[in-house]
This record gives sequence, structure tokens and C-alpha cells, in this order.
Amino acid sequence: MTAHQRPLPGLAEVRAAADTYTALKTDNARLRRDQRDLAQQLDLALAAIQRLSIDNDRLRTASAASAEEPAAT
Repeated sequence: MTAHQRPLPGLAEVRAAADTYTALKTDNARLRRDQRDLAQQLDLALAAIQRLSIDNDRLRTASAASAEEPAAT
């Protein structure tokens, strides 16, 4: 075996560390995308709840107003 064919001491550890780092970077990027997507979904859900609350208030007001009016005969 020549000097070029011999494995370098610690090379396996360096490769393992590089693989771990790459995996962490990939996971981190995925988590950031997921967090951004979830934040957008939360914003949409909040907007829907606000709209439904306003609609509910308008319907309750209209219902109360119609209950106070005398029936037309």
C-alpha cells in the first residue's frame, strides 16, 4: 500500500461530522420553511376568525333590530 492509498487517520470522523453538518443544515432549512408556512396559515386563520366575528356581530344586530320591530299586518 502506498502513502496515497492509506486511509488518513480521522478521515472517517471528519466525513461523519460533515454528513452530520449537512443533515443539520437540511433539517434547519426544512424547519424554517415549515415555520414560514405555518405562520402564513395562522395569519389566514386569524383573518377568517376576524371576518366571522364581524359577520356574527352584524347578524346579531340585525336579528335584535328585527325582533324589536312590530310585525307588519
